[in-house]
Amino acid sequence: MKNLFLLLILAITSLPAFCDGVSEIIEKEGVFRFSDGSSIYSFHKDGSFDLNPCGMSGRTIKGNWKKVDDLIQVEGEWGWLNGTLKPDDIRIMRLQISTQSSWEKETAGMNKLPVSRVYFTIESITKKET
Repeated sequence: MKNLFLLLILAITSLPAFCDGVSEIIEKEGVFRFSDGSSIYSFHKDGSFDLNPCGMSGRTIKGNWKKVDDLIQVEGEWGWLNGTLKPDDIRIMRLQISTQSSWEKETAGMNKLPVSRVYFTIESITKKET
């Protein structure tokens, strides 16, 4: 049991940080994309961000991203493709993303976009008061 615990700690501490894999991909390709199975998250080299559904309807986000305290902070307007939306719904989402530029890409969405394999967590989502 002790060996299993040590192995788990070693595996967690050896996960790459955001800058290791994501920054390399953005620098090389101009955009970093990943999917959670229902949405595609796109981080562009110019600091813009968009989230679009893999299918014909679902959540959308248009905004900007930046690195803040070892997390990625996205600030953008939340909407819905082919559904009702609340105007001026600005939110701040903080994510932790780990990847390796050497991992094979997959495809996602109706347009079969290339997406990177990742480990990610959404640390928080807060509504921005306007």
